[in-house]
Amino acid sequence: ELKGEIRQIEEAIDGYNRDLNNLKSEIERLRSDRESIDAKLGRIENAIKTVKIIRGVFSKDGIQKLIRQRITPLISQLATNYIDQFNLDITGISMDEDLEIKVSKGGDFMPLQLLSGGEKVAVAIALRLALARALAERFSTVIMDEPTVHLDEERRRVLIDVFKNFRESAITQQMIIITHDRELEEVADTIYQVSKIGGISRVIEAEPEVK
Repeated sequence: ELKGEIRQIEEAIDGYNRDLNNLKSEIERLRSDRESIDAKLGRIENAIKTVKIIRGVFSKDGIQKLIRQRITPLISQLATNYIDQFNLDITGISMDEDLEIKVSKGGDFMPLQLLSGGEKVAVAIALRLALARALAERFSTVIMDEPTVHLDEERRRVLIDVFKNFRESAITQQMIIITHDRELEEVADTIYQVSKIGGISRVIEAEPEVK
């Protein structure tokens, strides 16, 4: 009888251990999901920061109103040309003298806040490239941080072509792209990888996988 009770206790302990392992696995899955969501939110916030930076550059304390009056239509046109290549429903990007940025969808202009995550990223890229092109003499470097996030395969290919044309036009001296997407190696002259070795991040020059 005692042996039977011991066996029941052992079986109960085994059951508790299985439940505990299942809970640990679920916690790890939820933690991974949270990290992925946090990363996506961070990238969207970076896209929004880009727009804020543009506004800062053209603020009243940065560039005089007359210059803004002349250059904002050019930036709007260039940004519209870039966004057209992404085959989105967006038909235009407008920046006024007060640096208010709106996009046109179906003939109606709307604020950036109403766009999807992918659309916001595409608009931020278009504006950044347009700004660099319009003020080429002032910019020697363009930096892109995870530009392919929220873009599907078709629009990633479009972005690669846009970057190739931008590079071949020699609009700026250099473009730095920070990305996990190996496809973008097609537009790179030099590639650096950040690898964690022995718990320490190291930067090494790498050979491209895609050409």
